[in-house]
Amino acid sequence: TDLIILVVPNKHVKKSIKKVIALIRKMMK
Repeated sequence: TDLIILVVPNKHVKKSIKKVIALIRKMMK
């Protein structure tokens, strides 16, 4: 999942992906 953040060049998209990953991590815990 961390690799996706590095691949995406758009800052706005990065923020959205980080939010999604954060939610997924919360649900996995």
